[in-house]
Amino acid sequence: MIERKLDMLGLSETKWKGQGCKELRDGFYLYWSGNINTGRHGVGIIVNNKIKMNVVECQYISERLLTLKIKIHKNQVIDILQCYAPQVGCDDTEKLQFEELLEENIRSDNVIIIGDLNAQVGQDRYNCESIIGAHGWGSRNTEGKRLIDLCRRNNLAIGNTWYKKRKSHKITRYSWDGRYETVIDYTILSKEIHNTLCDTKVIPNVSLGSDHRLLVSTFRFRKLCEVKMNQERKIKIWKLKERENVEKFQSIIQNNIPITELQSVEEEWKAYKNCLIHAAEEVCGRTSGRRRWKETPWWNERVKSAVCEKNNMFRIYFKNRTLENRDKYKRSKQNAKTVVIEERNVWLEKWSNTLQNDVDGNKKVLYGMVKNKRRDREECKYLTNDDGNLVSDNDEIKNIWKEYFNELLNVVHDNEENENEDIQGTNSIEIQEDTYELMWNDIDYVWKFIKTGKATGIDEISGEMIKNSGIAGKHWLYRLFRSIWINKTVPDDWRMGVVVPLFKKGDRKKCSNFRGITLTSQVSKLYERLLENKIRPIIETQLNEEQYGFRAGRSTIDLIFGLRQLMEKKYEFGKDLWMAFLDIKKAFDAVRRTKVWDALQHAGINKHMVDRIQDLYQDISSKVRTPVGTTDSFAITTGLRQGGVLSPLLFINVINEIQNKVCEKIGSGKSNLMLFADDIVLWGSNNREIQIQIDAWAEKAKSYGLIFSQEKSEVLILHKDNKPDGSVKLDGKELNKVQQFKYLGSTISEKGTITEEINNRINTSSRFYNCIKGIIWNKNVPLKCKRTIYQTYFVPILTYGSETWTVKRKEESRIQAAEMKFLRSTVGKTRRDRIRNENIRSMVGTEKLQNRIEKTRLRWYGHVKRMDDNRIAKKMLELKIEGVRSKGRPRMRYRDMISSDMNKRGQDLNDIESNRKYLDRTWYRGVVNRPVE
Repeated sequence: MIERKLDMLGLSETKWKGQGCKELRDGFYLYWSGNINTGRHGVGIIVNNKIKMNVVECQYISERLLTLKIKIHKNQVIDILQCYAPQVGCDDTEKLQFEELLEENIRSDNVIIIGDLNAQVGQDRYNCESIIGAHGWGSRNTEGKRLIDLCRRNNLAIGNTWYKKRKSHKITRYSWDGRYETVIDYTILSKEIHNTLCDTKVIPNVSLGSDHRLLVSTFRFRKLCEVKMNQERKIKIWKLKERENVEKFQSIIQNNIPITELQSVEEEWKAYKNCLIHAAEEVCGRTSGRRRWKETPWWNERVKSAVCEKNNMFRIYFKNRTLENRDKYKRSKQNAKTVVIEERNVWLEKWSNTLQNDVDGNKKVLYGMVKNKRRDREECKYLTNDDGNLVSDNDEIKNIWKEYFNELLNVVHDNEENENEDIQGTNSIEIQEDTYELMWNDIDYVWKFIKTGKATGIDEISGEMIKNSGIAGKHWLYRLFRSIWINKTVPDDWRMGVVVPLFKKGDRKKCSNFRGITLTSQVSKLYERLLENKIRPIIETQLNEEQYGFRAGRSTIDLIFGLRQLMEKKYEFGKDLWMAFLDIKKAFDAVRRTKVWDALQHAGINKHMVDRIQDLYQDISSKVRTPVGTTDSFAITTGLRQGGVLSPLLFINVINEIQNKVCEKIGSGKSNLMLFADDIVLWGSNNREIQIQIDAWAEKAKSYGLIFSQEKSEVLILHKDNKPDGSVKLDGKELNKVQQFKYLGSTISEKGTITEEINNRINTSSRFYNCIKGIIWNKNVPLKCKRTIYQTYFVPILTYGSETWTVKRKEESRIQAAEMKFLRSTVGKTRRDRIRNENIRSMVGTEKLQNRIEKTRLRWYGHVKRMDDNRIAKKMLELKIEGVRSKGRPRMRYRDMISSDMNKRGQDLNDIESNRKYLDRTWYRGVVNRPVE
């Protein structure tokens, strides 16, 4: 493409599985669409970076058809359809299906169809003068007649036939023996844009390794829309890994630190920031800002020379088709192939050694490979406005992003209050003494939380700079924090956040299909960590046991286990269980700030500390970092700070206060719930119990600015026999009843079984496997690296929440099948090799996954038994339900699983429980880790 100066290249019969976008070398990108299961057929389009920036959308239609929509200028989008039609001899039904599929996707008057159409239209122009030009070739076959009919119905013209060319510039396919010469590859375009086609001809002397020849069409459009990418010159912070650079960096800071404190917080901050940035620039330098294109690491002069020799011999053979020239071409072709293999193997050996060393270290290269494989390369710089029209102007694009996040992050409340109103205006508070002091050990505490490898805020100060600033930088940071502490005001840079949109799913041209993460100053995060350390011990004493979000020693597994145990025991005795899963709209962004300050004081936080926290929210604003540049700033007047370290603690404190008010209203004995931050589960024996709780929560939460979503809040009913009647309403609207619900990442079913959860785990792990199987099947990747991927990625995905599972043999078998599929791939084997599972595990060097699940379950059981009696997991494990079990064989219980696991290890569960042996951690750990046959 570089040699021929091609902007785009269509490919037929790629034989690639699946679909997607892949970055190639030198700024080229490949869009491909193939069969999911087999490598048959397949189409693709390679574009250069200039075209890539103007791609509006890629539609992966089938293994024979791919559509690329490209923005030409402000009011014109061209549809490029890459085709691979069924060849002569295929079933007529298959040909008809392809024709219908192709016609369905000709949806505009700006269409260009390229590819192998496997049809000969010939040179007869009778009754099709507007479709075929005066310079066709050969005769027409049945497929050619169909193609002409399709062109007639859709107002298309065949570009190959409109230009006078010699024979070699017309023929698109030669048989290797030279007996057949045909034209079956075409450039077909809408008649409305026919005048943009300047030329179409075959380049006969380009070696493609195929019996087809390169067909090149030249178009003349207006100047392409230029999408200028946001290019930042970043500091090369990775150079601070070298000891010599660190010493130089610290020396510069030491020499530039002011001897005395500066007059204001802002001056102190600017001096600190400028010193660190200046030192980093001097020691590390900045990048050019230009994107670094991917390179082929094994491409060198030897490979280049061999490939050029092969191409030259092909040109000689094409001009003079003698047996001698043919043999020379074959030898040069084989030599080029050998050279490529040799040089690639040399590079792969070096790469393998690098991976081997990396897996023994921090595994950054390995994890980067996995992340790169899972990354979606498809991008779209354009957006659609409210009217559905495509927007290509950079300023308009930035304005759309700004307006979207401005509306998203600023929630309009009923009876709007001044969110920045001072606490003294809303509460009558006696003057309190500032009992909090900032000590040197506070800096030691936050120093442990400095994270490296993280994105920076607008100040550009990274964790690497802070961590490597030395004792002088540490003292300066202490001086800065002390000034902020005394003056109760933070620098202006800390009030600005940078929102980065991350794609979720759906149409990339709609802002609503993106979620934003906010980047804030790394130094401000350390200050917030300091504040959190001061107030958390006080707030923790006030938090109710039901809240498990953002608290040490509590996790999602506690609540998943508690809910599964509750469902198991209710089902065992034939009791119905109604569960309402409530979702709060924009929870962090909607909460009233005045209520946050009130909740802090009600929790016993000193007024001076509240003032320091409140100052973090004065005049805060954000910008949006888009592909075409950063937007203007906009104020954030509601909710908690996005990306703030302190925000989670402030939020659960507000939820805790709402919970207390709900309990006051309905009585603590009538409130059955589990909380993980804003994930709320209410449960009861019937819909009336649930309704009382929902009404109370909706009423009390509304005064705090929190509104429950009627669309996302759902009800699930556990029942043994007939499903109970009744409904649950939220603000007068009946909530949707579902058969299963994904709670904290785990699927909860109305049957109380884990079959649906196992299905979900297997499907999720299979998607991961498909993403990285290129690494797993690569023989040059060391087995140790593959084992690391298995242990750190695959197993956690497949076994998430397995501590809570009550598994049947059928489900165990399905888990083992997923396990062995991965392990066989790591050693390059399949089921056809008929190697026993234990031998495969021995080759990989890992234990049976089922044994691992059993150990995890036993560890969790012992952990729960040692918990305090008020913990939800402990209460639900030991919950006693009054009633009579139904007749028939009972369903296996969690305790039965634990008993079975203990029996395998030669222990009796009743003996362990009666003698409380689980309290002896050393003994219990030995039992759990005991080998099992």
